This record gives sequence, C-alpha cells and structure tokens, in this order.
Amino acid sequence: VEGLLKVGEVADAPLGVSAEKLIKFAEYLFSRRYIHQVRAAAQLTAALKALGNNKRAVPVTVTLASSVAVTAKIPLVQVRVATVWGAPLSDMDVKADSAKQRGTDATFVRNEPLTAVRDTPGLYQLDLLALKTRPTRGFYQLTLTAKLKSGKNTTPEGYRLLAAAGAPVEIKVMSAVTIEKIEIGVADRDQTASPRTTKLQYPVKAASVLEGDSHQRLLLNFQLRERDSAQVFLAHQAFVRLVHVKSGAESIFVAEPDQKTQLYKFNLDLSAKAKDLYYESGRYSMQLVIGDALIENPLQWTLADVDLQLPSAPETKAKRKSQLLSQPSPALPEIEHQFRQPERRASQPVAMAFTCLCLAPLLLLLGCWAKLGLNLRGLSEQMSAPFSTLGFHLGLGAILVLCGNRLLHSIAAKRFKSA
Repeated sequence: VEGLLKVGEVADAPLGVSAEKLIKFAEYLFSRRYIHQVRAAAQLTAALKALGNNKRAVPVTVTLASSVAVTAKIPLVQVRVATVWGAPLSDMDVKADSAKQRGTDATFVRNEPLTAVRDTPGLYQLDLLALKTRPTRGFYQLTLTAKLKSGKNTTPEGYRLLAAAGAPVEIKVMSAVTIEKIEIGVADRDQTASPRTTKLQYPVKAASVLEGDSHQRLLLNFQLRERDSAQVFLAHQAFVRLVHVKSGAESIFVAEPDQKTQLYKFNLDLSAKAKDLYYESGRYSMQLVIGDALIENPLQWTLADVDLQLPSAPETKAKRKSQLLSQPSPALPEIEHQFRQPERRASQPVAMAFTCLCLAPLLLLLGCWAKLGLNLRGLSEQMSAPFSTLGFHLGLGAILVLCGNRLLHSIAAKRFKSA
C-alpha cells in the first residue's frame, strides 16, 4: 500500500486501484492495529501513515468514542470520525443508517443524523433514548455513514476523502431493575403446615431472625422488574448466598425462575443440602445476588439472618469438614520441571577400546592387501567388460518392460470393453 501510493504521487498518475479496494485495505490494516511485534508495528504504522497523509485517497474511519453501554444516565452514543492516521474530520455529515437488535431483524433507526460535539473536532453524538422509537434493553449494531457536508470528496486542504459507508458500531442498551414480591420464610419438609413467610421491601433487612432445622425447607420468592418500562425481567445470574457468621464458610445456590409466572423461587431442603453447608449449624447471613450484562444496577442485598440446625456430619467426612472450615492450608511446594536423566555411558578408555576393536578388521584387510601386493590400478581395466555387458542388458530390459506394459494395457482395455 505504501509503495503504491508513493509511486502514484511521484508519477502523478492514477493509482489504478478502485476506492472500494482501498477502503478494504484500510479496514484490514485498521483492524490489525493491536499487535505486539515491533517489526509488524513499524510496517503497519508506515502503511497507515501513507493512507492518511496522501492527497489522492484518504479513507475515513468511524469508531466508538463513548462507552459501549447506553443507560438512562448516559444516553449518548459518541463516535469519532477521522482518517486512518487519526486526524479528526470536522466538516462531516454523519448519519445512522440503521440500528438492529442482535438476534432480530427489528430496526428502530433510519437515516438519523448525528450532531457534532462543540469544541471537540471529529466527535459526533446521538441521543438514543430521545428518539421517537426508543430502543429496549439489548445488544445493538449501529450502521453509520460519514461524508463531507459539501457533497464533494475533496477537503479545502486538497485531500480526497473516501467516505465511510456502513461502518458498524456495537452498543448495548441497559436498564435498571427493582425487586418486587419478596417473601422469605421456612416450611416443613412434609408440608403438614402452611409455610411461615415474611414480606420484605428492598433494601431493608428482615427485622427478625429466621430459624430452621433439618426437617424444614428455606424459602425465598421474588420478581425482577425494569424500573422504567415496568416489564418483568429475567436475569442471567440470580444467586442466594449463605455465609456462616462465625467461620466465614459460604455456600452459593442458584435461584431458578418459573417460566409461567416469571417468579424466582428458591427452595432449599436443609437436610438434603446439609453437605453443601458443610454440616455446620449456627447463624448464617442470607444474601441475594443479581447480575446480568444488561442490568445497570447489579444487586447484592442481605435479606436476613438465619439460625440453622443441621444434621451432624458423617464420621468419614468430619475431617474434611474441619479442614474446609479451618484456616487456609499452607502453600504447596513449588512444582519444578525435571528433565529426563541421561543414561549412563561407558568411560572414555572403554569407548576408545571398543572403537579400535571395530576398526581392527578393516585395518587387518588393508595390511593383508599390502603384504600380497594387490595392484588396484589394473582392476579398473579388467572390470570394464562386465559393466559394459550390464549396461547392454539394462537397455534391453527397459525396452521389454515398455513393450510388455503396453501389451498388458491393451489386453485389459479389451476385457473392459467386452464386459
């Protein structure tokens, strides 16, 4: 890219590359800007600088400048319009072509103009929550277009801009939630008596201490609702956390929603789940933890204090329970990698003696030849005839192989046709 632009500038000739291809080059280079190798960083910097400082074709980039989260307190989506080299572009017409929610084809924005931020060149913003069609909670992709307001492609400084069309920007619209219909209590396992529940109001903690034993169940019901739209909300993460006040041991359980009523129901059998509580009786702090990628105000609320009388731990698990509830175990020794130990080798005198024994037959052969007076010069003349005969037979054999191969091929072809 750098060489192409330099040749075009020196020769004062057209680049020979379409604007679409240059934009594709710019998008690829811009997407590779997070690299760690020094050499690659230098090459990328040179290419982006050539694209951003030439006067023949300067691609325009649109990037998100604000937070990816849009909330009622921060409803503005801000984007930065600049060249690939980072020079801000002020006199631009920036529009949001569309805004589609992820997983659906619903579009709530069409050709909505963005306004320039005063005293900040190249920064444009759009108030999503002030639109006629207000987006609901979810993940969205904004498609933006940026071009010069004058309708031309050349800036007053003489730079020819390649307008950005269909630039994607990912955002998410978040909402605040409230907790309603909160009831906490205990009930018998055999359901012989009606549950004893207490209604709570967020974020007030229950005034009385709940009591339960291995013959009862711990109950919790609640519902989440969006604060602005009053719609029922199902969070991705809803946990009930029980923390032993004395030992600090904690156990976390999942609160599952009822798909019909959309009401979260937590039902803990104290006898069956005594193992998860490490068979530790005493006072527990019961907490509710709510989290989601689209919740503006994640919640952690201490609901009440609970006195639980759990069954005793089996003897085989008593030691394990004491270890879990005691102080943290000391650090284990560091694991060091050990390479394979080399096999034991013979000493140097033994190795030299073995080598001499291996070479002794060859030395003996050479000595015998020297004593007999073997003449190697005459050997080449006597061996020439056998080699000539061998070459003749090799040539004759090659001809026979080719002829035989052709004959077998023709026979096989005839059999295939007759079949």
